[in-house]
Amino acid sequence: MKRIIEIIAIALLATMAISCEKNDDGIKDYPYNMDIVSCLPQTNSIYFEQILPYDQGSVLLIPDPAITGNVEKGQRVLMQYYDKGNVDSVTKSIEVIQVASILSDTIENLSLDSINTFKNDVLKLTSMWRTGDYLNLNIMINYSSRPHGLSLLYDLNQNMTDTLDVYLRHNDNGDPMGYWAQTYVSYYIPNFNNYQVLRINTKLYDMVENYVTMKIKE
Repeated sequence: MKRIIEIIAIALLATMAISCEKNDDGIKDYPYNMDIVSCLPQTNSIYFEQILPYDQGSVLLIPDPAITGNVEKGQRVLMQYYDKGNVDSVTKSIEVIQVASILSDTIENLSLDSINTFKNDVLKLTSMWRTGDYLNLNIMINYSSRPHGLSLLYDLNQNMTDTLDVYLRHNDNGDPMGYWAQTYVSYYIPNFNNYQVLRINTKLYDMVENYVTMKIKE
């Protein structure tokens, strides 16, 4: 499936698009935390699961005051929040500042011939990090007005044992040059932990090599 998404600039110090209903008093003072987390809707509130880097497990984040909204279980979002302290070793109390929707998907398994049919337009890969079975990406895309597409793909016939070779494909849909817009994406990769190294093949802006690598395990 070739997914099409709207690329929205997310300024780290500005108000984010709110996807959960809550009373907001505006921008809060530093220091606050920012992380990509998973939604866990409850009867009267939304809890969040913070999946820790590599294989360190997860922490349950309970908002105080409570927040409500229309979210799906497991939906990945970008959240600003204050850490109000540990409830126990695996639970924290937090104050939510803002929550923003992001693109969240599962890696697609295709043949290399099929992968080569996807457009491969240029992008900037600002940062990438692994939390459990999720690959999280901070991407910059030159955006003007048209919807863009992003896909993470895996070759069905890949036979490497220690390196996970994936293809990040960007379709700018013929969007004219505009400005570099920041967006976050989070991809679920089953059996992520079976590999030692991740290699992302993509067309990188102003770089000779069209791939980047990352250690999967500490």
